[in-house]
Amino acid sequence: MINKCTVCKRVKGKRRCLKSGQMICSKCCGEIRSWIYCNTECEYFPYEVLNYTPYNSQKAELIMVSNGITTKFEVPLFLPNLFDVITCTVKELRIDLLDFNKAVVSISFKLDSDRGIGNEIYLKDNWKIQTSNVQFRNDKILAPLVIMSTSQSSNCNYVQAKCKYGDSSLSLIKTSYSLNVWLPHARSSSKNIDVKDMPEFESDYISAVVHQGRLASKKNDVFWAEFNTKFEYKVSFEIENADVHIKQKQLSLLYLGIFLPYKKVIIEKYTVNKPNSFSINEESFLALQTFGDYEDKRLWEIPLELNFGNNYHGGFVKKLINELPPKYHFDEYLYKDYFFFLNHDDEISANLLFNTENIVSAYFNVLKEVYDGKYSPIILVISNMSEQIRKIKVVYEIKGLSDRCVETVYLDPLNTLSIPLFPILNDVYLSKLNEHSSVQFFVEVYYKDTLIYEDSKRLNLLPKETFVYDSEDLGKSNKYYFYSFLSRWVTPNSVSVERIINEAAQSISGFEGMSEDLGTITKEIGALYRQISSKMKYVSKTFSLYKGTTSLHQKVHLPDNTFSIAAETVLI
Repeated sequence: MINKCTVCKRVKGKRRCLKSGQMICSKCCGEIRSWIYCNTECEYFPYEVLNYTPYNSQKAELIMVSNGITTKFEVPLFLPNLFDVITCTVKELRIDLLDFNKAVVSISFKLDSDRGIGNEIYLKDNWKIQTSNVQFRNDKILAPLVIMSTSQSSNCNYVQAKCKYGDSSLSLIKTSYSLNVWLPHARSSSKNIDVKDMPEFESDYISAVVHQGRLASKKNDVFWAEFNTKFEYKVSFEIENADVHIKQKQLSLLYLGIFLPYKKVIIEKYTVNKPNSFSINEESFLALQTFGDYEDKRLWEIPLELNFGNNYHGGFVKKLINELPPKYHFDEYLYKDYFFFLNHDDEISANLLFNTENIVSAYFNVLKEVYDGKYSPIILVISNMSEQIRKIKVVYEIKGLSDRCVETVYLDPLNTLSIPLFPILNDVYLSKLNEHSSVQFFVEVYYKDTLIYEDSKRLNLLPKETFVYDSEDLGKSNKYYFYSFLSRWVTPNSVSVERIINEAAQSISGFEGMSEDLGTITKEIGALYRQISSKMKYVSKTFSLYKGTTSLHQKVHLPDNTFSIAAETVLI
């Protein structure tokens, strides 16, 4: 018996449809095939193909040798095509406004599909895995479940994540280098681009990658996790802003954006909570931003920080927050940008931000000088919400580890300052420290000799003989390499170092120093090596991963201790 195609019923069906389980012909298979209808695990569903080899911009970085500041590059995020058939039902969206620059967003949601689905995330559109630096866990592809959008100077991290499938915990991976978000079914190809009017290119035409589709661009923190329609996800995010905009007297702006990257989103419950210290102004609004059609010609890689000026979108509509219903829905990809204008009772507001919970004593005292105060583990944010200049006194210290520091700050009217705090560590105390310990950081803010703000935080103090080689934020959008501090840290003014150099110099009748002759340099280095190797032995010491899986640290003795035990390791 010949099995005819169950669709056209004219020719023999040679393919078994994974969706219907029936036999169909190749012509009908091609005509009805779509992401909306088919399970794309089907062997007859085609892969999206590129005419070039995809590359991952996250793997490229430029390092300034003198200070280790690293330039990162923007990585476009292409959403999986599967999201076009996903409905996100938000059981509760709760926004807690904690302070003038701090909020917590909690989202409980469940994902459902318009059709039966399998393991289809980035399956037939797998070219996006490399291009978008898609995250993996235990060889399993993760999905960009939630995208939080904040101002450029803000920091967003998740504080809790669970999936209610036995109420187990859920670990999220954060990436912060994707400013350009492309909707499902965006395309990418290599094309010949006319560059006659661009003097930076020698040829009239060059081959470059071109992305096409619907695009929106802004600062994004993308949170990745396992995609599963059986889970009920519960996630909470904390947003801290270092640059608060003061609109007028005692009126500040707190901005936060939420993007649930699914075609249809249903909000079943929406609430906003706040303390009594401020009120929400009636001008506060929600902006619903759409995606626009764009073509992006990737003629060169642009540093991440230069992309913050891009403003790609398809337009937006505004809705006053006090007019929002507790339940609403939309069937379009939309950024939900909340602009909370806060009425304050006080003219001065302050808050502490911490870039790290660790004090690396090996080089902490040089950070202010090397980075000109732009990088600090500890930042004090102060806003002057009055129309006059205000004189503020800031007092801070690390208890038992630093002297008490006092700074006088003049705040311009209707302005915010982010002040990096660099307490000077006590070298005498550090020399006695042999293992990790906890210290307490204190800060006090005074206005007209009245204490208006105080806070403290427990920090982890690393001993002076623990060297951290690099530091990277959780989202991998900025990185500092500290290798340039090695020589300062390992070879300070030390009698032991001076003695070994003098003895080596005597063995070859002196060191010339500053020589450009290779033979002389080789002779002097050889003399140093022979002198060192005659006095100590090599010991292989392990290194450790520090701050997750990105940074390394290793215990290496300072010169006097090295010579006293006559053994040392090789610096990584």
